[in-house]
Amino acid sequence: MLELSKGSVDIGIMVADEAGQQRFYGEALGLPFMGKVELPNGKLLIYACGDTLLKLYVIPDMGAKTAASTPSAGITYFTINVADIKAAVARLEAGGVDVQPIGEFDAGVTLEPPVGRVKALYAITADADGNMVELLQRI
Repeated sequence: MLELSKGSVDIGIMVADEAGQQRFYGEALGLPFMGKVELPNGKLLIYACGDTLLKLYVIPDMGAKTAASTPSAGITYFTINVADIKAAVARLEAGGVDVQPIGEFDAGVTLEPPVGRVKALYAITADADGNMVELLQRI
C-alpha cells in the first residue's frame, strides 16, 4: 500500500459555470472557500469539505459537460457524508438547488472498518455543471 501523507483524497473537477459553482459549493452547501490559485490556462477555486479539498478547475471558454443518455465508465458522482441528511437537503433546497427525494439503502452486510454497516440514507443532487453529488447519512 502507498504511504499516505493525508487521510483523504482531494477531488479536481473541471467546471464551466464558475459563478454557478461558487453558489453551489460556497453558498448552498456552505463549504469554506480556501482561496483561488491563478494558473497559466485558468484558475483553481478551492473549497474544504472536511479533510478533502474540492479543486474546481476553471478554464476560460470551456464548454459545459454534455449529459450522457446511458451510463459510461468513469467517475459518476462523489459522496459527502453528512450528520443530518434532512437538514442538508433543506439547506440545498432553500438555496434553490434541486435534490432528489431522500432514499434508504441497506446492503445487509457489514464490512471491515472504516466502512462498517452498509446502511444509509442518501440524496442525489448536481452542481452547476451537472456533476452528481451524493449526500449520505450512515444509519
